[in-house]
Amino acid sequence: MIKVYPNFLKEEEAERLVNEIYNMDPSWFFHAYVKEGIDYAKYYTNSLAHRKLKKELNEGLVYSMQNGKFTYRFKRSTDHVKHCKCFECVFRENSLEGAIKHFVAREMGYENPVLGETFISCYESGDFLSTHGDKQKGGCAFILNLTKDWRPEYGGLLNIKREENIYHTVAPSFNTLVIMDLGDGGRDHFVSEVTKYAPHARIAIGGWYEDKKETEIEPNK
Repeated sequence: MIKVYPNFLKEEEAERLVNEIYNMDPSWFFHAYVKEGIDYAKYYTNSLAHRKLKKELNEGLVYSMQNGKFTYRFKRSTDHVKHCKCFECVFRENSLEGAIKHFVAREMGYENPVLGETFISCYESGDFLSTHGDKQKGGCAFILNLTKDWRPEYGGLLNIKREENIYHTVAPSFNTLVIMDLGDGGRDHFVSEVTKYAPHARIAIGGWYEDKKETEIEPNK
């Protein structure tokens, strides 16, 4: 099941989020990589030392991709300190744990939705996410697109597999929420590479909800 909701937030709230993301401390963004030989995401800053490492990783992306290995490169935020009051953490606490969670629960028929990992993603020229199913996540994935004035020919398109060689494609339209049911076995999807012609970054807030029984919830969570 794939559901798309245009004009999801109030316009002023969506505009505020975009402004906050564009003006956030650049040190909050990490360059995330996965490729053949790297089973778990590695995160890099824009330091000179890390630039050298990223250059070496970039050279191996094509080989990894063409060999059918899960491969990606994009920028993202990571976990913040406990009780952080930055705009991202406040949005998680007030909206993703509040009205948006209740909305997803109603749309998905969840009795007890639990919010998992969330992060801000940023795809610029050359960034992409290869096919994967997120089968280990369960529940549903969500993407709140916050990219303005985006054309499909810029790339950065979410492609969700329906059946063999048939995909549902979703362009990152501004202020659109996408919910994707992962089921028990995951759902194959990928984000196409952003081209060099894109005038700005493709930005979004994404994460996962899972419907859990009360007995499945860990204490103090």
